[in-house]
Amino acid sequence: MDWANLGRELFTAFCVTTFTVVSVIAYSKSSKKRYEEAANMIVDDNDDPVQNADTQPSNGAK
Repeated sequence: MDWANLGRELFTAFCVTTFTVVSVIAYSKSSKKRYEEAANMIVDDNDDPVQNADTQPSNGAK
């Protein structure tokens, strides 16, 4: 076995291990609440436009 193949094997093992660790963290139950809160932020957002009392809405013409 030469050094190039050993390097490729170690890199592949590192990538598989990293992928597994990230997947376990992402799909763990402790992350579920945080992901659900992030997903519902858009739905729960107030869609009313905020208008300044000093300016009137216009079409952009001065």
